[in-house]
Parts: sequence; C-alpha cells; structure tokens
Amino acid sequence: MANFNPALPAQGSLISSAELRDQFNALKGQVDEVQDIANSSASNPTNMLPLSLDISDPPTKPQVEAIRDQLNALLGALYR
Repeated sequence: MANFNPALPAQGSLISSAELRDQFNALKGQVDEVQDIANSSASNPTNMLPLSLDISDPPTKPQVEAIRDQLNALLGALYR
C-alpha cells in the first residue's frame, strides 16, 4: 500500500486520478489502523462506581454474588 504524502498533489500540477487514488487509499489505510487499535483496546472503566458493600463473616451468597457481578462488570469494561 502506498504511503500518504502530504506534498501531493503538487500545487499547480495536473490532476492525476492514480495519484489521488493512492493518496485516498493511504489515508483510508491509516484510518483503518486507528479504528483497529480503538476496537481492540480496553475501554476506560473510570465511570464504574466503587462497590460499597459491607461484608459479613462469613459472607452471604448475595454478597458474594454482588462481588462477582462487580468483577464481571470490570472485566467487561477492560475487554473489547
């Protein structure tokens, strides 16, 4: 694939469809690379609220399930 060249087309030059096509294809390749990175990167889990839960000793089943649910939500935010 051709690399994007910001100097093309040169000022005052005749338009070349092949040159413009190469430029657009190079830009599309760069956009696709950025999208691939964004789609495979973890999301930001900062919008998750802390788990505010008093845990008894021994913990009850609902308490353990709440911890599990919070952990699964965190893992879901970190994976894409």
